[in-house]
Amino acid sequence: MAHEHRVRVVVDEIHAPLAAVSTDDDAFVPYLSVDGTDDAYAVLSASKAFNLAGAKAAVVAGGAATADEIAAVSEIVSHGPSHLGTIAHVAALTDGRPWLDALRADIAENRALLGDLAAEHLPRAGLLAGPGTYTAWLDLRAYDLGDDPAATLLASARVALAPGLAFGGSSGVGDGRARLTYATPPDVLREAVERLGAVLD
Repeated sequence: MAHEHRVRVVVDEIHAPLAAVSTDDDAFVPYLSVDGTDDAYAVLSASKAFNLAGAKAAVVAGGAATADEIAAVSEIVSHGPSHLGTIAHVAALTDGRPWLDALRADIAENRALLGDLAAEHLPRAGLLAGPGTYTAWLDLRAYDLGDDPAATLLASARVALAPGLAFGGSSGVGDGRARLTYATPPDVLREAVERLGAVLD
């Protein structure tokens, strides 16, 4: 479809290291591994999986047809990433696989725990917590907390959620919703959901 409409595809695969590559239907598939992506780009960073967000480094990979374009990029572009960030990213992506495997297992356990906790303490909330990330989308519209339940719950339950409004803009997609990060110790996750449930009960 992109070729048909003459659209160049640039894919953000920043969460890719968090997604286990397997043969499952819902497994992560690197975009550049798909046929017909020779002129596309993928952007990857260790910042999410290895908590290097402030380290200022990333990788832009291109399909086979992008070689001349990449070669033509000004050398000044390489001045943006930090030296320390580049070293940290290389170390993470080269030697961090055992740590990453353990992290993915912990995140999967927390995702399952969150599902159980939400069913028990937030029975009217919609929950979307898919693979390849450590954030969950909470649909809290059934609780009549208005467009920004995150603000209400911060004040009443003392639990900080990311406002859904920040992700939906004027489209209304984020109204009544919030994002919860579950990359945290299980006891903290349990306390957060229990606090939310106590206020919303």
